[in-house]
Amino acid sequence: MNGQVLAIALGNSFLWSVYLLLTRHVVSGAHLDAWAYTLVQLLSAGLAMLWAGRRTPGNWRDLLGWALTRKRPARRDWPGLGLLAVGIVAFAAALASDTAWRGMLWLVLSEATAVAASWMIAYHPRNRVTDLAARSRFTGEILVAASLAFILVWSLAGVVGLMASPWAGAGDAFGRVDLWLYAALAGLLFRAPGTWLGFWTINTTGVQTYLIALTAMPFFAIALEAVAARLGWLAPPALSTGEWLAAAVILAGAVWLIAVRARTTP
Repeated sequence: MNGQVLAIALGNSFLWSVYLLLTRHVVSGAHLDAWAYTLVQLLSAGLAMLWAGRRTPGNWRDLLGWALTRKRPARRDWPGLGLLAVGIVAFAAALASDTAWRGMLWLVLSEATAVAASWMIAYHPRNRVTDLAARSRFTGEILVAASLAFILVWSLAGVVGLMASPWAGAGDAFGRVDLWLYAALAGLLFRAPGTWLGFWTINTTGVQTYLIALTAMPFFAIALEAVAARLGWLAPPALSTGEWLAAAVILAGAVWLIAVRARTTP
C-alpha cells in the first residue's frame, strides 16, 4: 500500500481521537445529553456537506441501494487479528468495576454498527465517484438521513410516552440552546471533515485497511489525554496494570496489521 494513503487513514483516526476527547469533556463538563449532542452533530455536519455539494444533483432513494460482499482476511492478517482478540478479552477481564461490563457491551455494539456501516459505504456506488462535490453531497445525505431518522424516532417515542421527550424545555436534550451551539460547532469542525475523509479513505484503501487504521484511535486518545494531563488540563488516565497490559497486546495487534498493510503493494 502507498505509505501516503496509509498516513491519511491514520490521520483520520487521529482526527476522530481529538474529536472524541473534546466531546467527552464538553458533554461531561456542560452536562449535556450525549445522544442528543451526537444527533445534532450529525445534522449540522450533513447540512454543511450538502451545502458543499449543492451544485450536484442527489438521489435520496438510492441511499438504500447497498450490497454487501463477504471477503475473508488475508492470511498475513491473522496474527494481528488474534492479538486484537486476545487483548480485547483480556481488557474486558481486567475491568475493575462491577458495572463496567455495561460500558463494554455498549462499546461492542457500537463498534459492530461502525463496522457494518463501513462495509455498506465501501460498496455503495456513489462512494466511488471522483467528483468532490458529488462525494460531499453523498456524505451530507447519509448524515442528514441518519440524524433525522433517529431524531424522529426519539421524538415520536416521547410523544407516546415511551420515554422523556427530547424537546422538553427543562430537559438536557434538544431543549438546551447551548447543546445546539456546541454540537453544531463540533459537527462543522470535526464530524463533517472526518466523515468525508473517512468515506474517501474507505474508497481509496479498502474497508479493511480503513478499519485497521481505526484501531490506532484509542492509543491516540490515550496519548492526547497523557499530554493534556501533563499540562494540567485533565486528570491522568487511571488504568490498572491488567488494563495497561491488555492495551499493550491490542496495540501489538494493531501495529502488526498496519505494518503488513504498509508493506503490501497496491
